Amino acid sequence: MPITNIHRLLGRRAEFFKGQFNWPTAPAASVRLSCPPWPVTTDPPNEAEVLKELQLLKNYKSPGPDDLPPALFENGSDFLAKKLTVFTKV
Repeated sequence: MPITNIHRLLGRRAEFFKGQFNWPTAPAASVRLSCPPWPVTTDPPNEAEVLKELQLLKNYKSPGPDDLPPALFENGSDFLAKKLTVFTKV
């Protein structure tokens, strides 16, 4: 049923826009969300970590700027993991 009285119509519109634009106030800036600390290690990667990442490489990816194909790293990952971890121990 349409509203024909202009005062009721304006009152209805005012009620609608109060609900749209009168939001609760934002929380104070001093309120901080608690989140657990994220453990980030700065230790060099060990041989198992290097081996895992080398095995995750995809053969079908294009070579990088060094022109070495990822298949080289994946197929020789056992040998490379040992050699790459030597650099981090120095």
